[in-house]
Amino acid sequence: KIKYLTAGDSHSGALSETGQVFAWGVFRDSGGRFGFSASEKLTMRPVMIRVGNDTVKQIASGADHMLALTSKGQVFSWGCAECGRLGRVEDGNCDPKAVKGDKKTWEARLLTPTLVPSLPEVKFIAAGLYCSFAVGARSEVLAWGLNQYGQLAIEQEGPFYAPTSVPALSNKSIVQIGGGEHHSLALSESGDVYAFGRPTYGRLGRRDVNPNQDDRHWNPGKVEGISGGAVVSVVGGLSVSGAVTDKGAVYMWGTGGDGLLAKGDDEKDEHSPRLVTPSPGHVASLSFGGQHGALLILPAGAAGQGGAKRRR
Repeated sequence: KIKYLTAGDSHSGALSETGQVFAWGVFRDSGGRFGFSASEKLTMRPVMIRVGNDTVKQIASGADHMLALTSKGQVFSWGCAECGRLGRVEDGNCDPKAVKGDKKTWEARLLTPTLVPSLPEVKFIAAGLYCSFAVGARSEVLAWGLNQYGQLAIEQEGPFYAPTSVPALSNKSIVQIGGGEHHSLALSESGDVYAFGRPTYGRLGRRDVNPNQDDRHWNPGKVEGISGGAVVSVVGGLSVSGAVTDKGAVYMWGTGGDGLLAKGDDEKDEHSPRLVTPSPGHVASLSFGGQHGALLILPAGAAGQGGAKRRR
């Protein structure tokens, strides 16, 4: 029985209740199709992926890479390594154009789930399109990958090719992170939402940021204006953000183009959180694709039987 699904640009992943990982599709890099595994370029059907010797309790997908968190608190990564998003491949070996030696061996190294080194025991993982996050058992946050807009909450621009401490988040008791394309959101144990990265279109939802200036905002700031219960999950898209509360309310902000904010014909950008009114029921989860979003809504009265809970 499958309990969790993820999707990237050209791949999808599934996690079973018994801790098995399945995936299908293909990973891409700057040169086009990169591959799916050491033995297959592309697969059209779910394939079981071996991740170390332990069961997996969480998976995450970026645009073209995957992460898996095992029951022992270890993190594995595979897929495209460009910009350091795998956290285990040195700078000179991430770009396919710069690879020296046997290309097949290099591809197999990247496409095989492999332990990300230098991490503490991890309790939560997240992936932005081109970056990755790990939250440690003591709520310390580490990140790696692309950071040109400060989407890792690290002052130095990077990119970062190995797990790097994020002091700006590590004192906030972070329990969950939602990665977008050039921005990220973080949720604290007390229910505070923080945003950082690129501000355009209002995707940060912060009152202290000008969404009309394409500046770099690496220092996390609070997102105000979310009511209707405690926030239990945060989600980042390309230029859009969202949050779900324990009462089943959902807020979205950022670009309104293509109907991404679920406002009907109104495509105006929202620079701060806006309450979305879905069909009757309890919103359990929210997700974003490239130009679309999706809500999982439980029937009225079913909220106490599997409603949204904060993920730790």
